[in-house]
Amino acid sequence: MSETSNARPRRWGHTAAVVALTILLGGVLMLWAWNTIAVDLFQAPEAKFRHALAFEAAIAALLALPLVLLRRRPRAQKLA
Repeated sequence: MSETSNARPRRWGHTAAVVALTILLGGVLMLWAWNTIAVDLFQAPEAKFRHALAFEAAIAALLALPLVLLRRRPRAQKLA
């Protein structure tokens, strides 16, 4: 039995953990940055954690949109 087949489930679990940790830490950092800079300096309204997660989701959707459109674009047929 090859060792790559045994390592694959651990790799997916590791990737999922890294993605989840990145989303949580990114939300915390964005929330901290907004509440530190915009609220303290410019008297902007205070953001909540759900606002930071919604902003992350919007950025991810904007970044994924061109990738999805490029994958769905019909490929040019090769001339034989």
